[in-house]
Amino acid sequence: MKKYQKTLVIGILVGIIFLSIWAYFFDFCELIKNVKNLNFFYLGLSIVSYISAYFIRSVRWNRLLNPLRKFSLRQTYLWSLSGNFINYLIPIRAGEAARALLIKKATRTPVSLVLPSIFIDKFFDTAGIFLILIMIPLLKIEMVPVLQWLVIIILIIFLIGVITLISAIVAEKKLVLILQKVFFFVSDKYQAKVYSMIEMFVEGTALFKNHHRIFVQVIFLTFLGIVLDGLYFFLMFKAFGFDSINIAMIFFGYTLLNLSYILPQPPGQIGSNELLMSLIFVSGMGMAYTDAGSLIAVAHLLTGIVVSVLGILSLSVVGVRIIDLIDRSNNE
Repeated sequence: MKKYQKTLVIGILVGIIFLSIWAYFFDFCELIKNVKNLNFFYLGLSIVSYISAYFIRSVRWNRLLNPLRKFSLRQTYLWSLSGNFINYLIPIRAGEAARALLIKKATRTPVSLVLPSIFIDKFFDTAGIFLILIMIPLLKIEMVPVLQWLVIIILIIFLIGVITLISAIVAEKKLVLILQKVFFFVSDKYQAKVYSMIEMFVEGTALFKNHHRIFVQVIFLTFLGIVLDGLYFFLMFKAFGFDSINIAMIFFGYTLLNLSYILPQPPGQIGSNELLMSLIFVSGMGMAYTDAGSLIAVAHLLTGIVVSVLGILSLSVVGVRIIDLIDRSNNE
């Protein structure tokens, strides 16, 4: 069995366990009742906002790729949707490698030249931690131990990204030497190639040194993406008619939920979404368990359909089979 297949099976089993725990305490009769009362106008707007957030992130990645080569927004949007779909299926962040491979297939651009833009792109996805840290003391939220550890882990990942970016800008050669020492175990046969890739990675990561305008654009697009994400979930609350949670808490809750995606997830985020949603909105904000469960069940199903449909269509347009892309992603 291939490595990614083993990972997939393990991820599915973990997801089933999570989902079973969540479902054991959930009243599915309440789900049917809540679904019958859905406001489809707000539901439609929420999906539009969700798709728009994906588009904004693809625009951000497009700006990060500009110093390397100018690509059309259509190209980066298709590659982003394809990568997101692979990430949704495989709980080992294979989508990031998939994006680089799609560019390589379309333009013959080496993967090592593209990876820095993807690293920076994913780093800015963690910038929402600022919002979380600012809002925790302002909102009446019970931060149970699991949520506290989640915030700490995401903050550590964010700080590692900050240190890497700053080091690449102010101490490029030193960072190269440090990373080369980290990969001391590489055999002599591949050492020159690996060291060359490290140099290209660090050089690409330092793009903000000579592109201050891009940095400002990326900051703005990151903020806009966070707003659209929060708006998506706020509109989902409106669709259900749930008014017990105010907009600030909804933005906080979904931002934290969204930040958790930086960590490995079961395929399709099965079970992990439901449990984390319960921890944030039920344990943390006092929302009714059946209400929170109904909302996340519908939201999870709809977003899963959107990610899958857009991802499959994007892969079809760029002319790549899912299996081939996953195989190559795991071999890079």
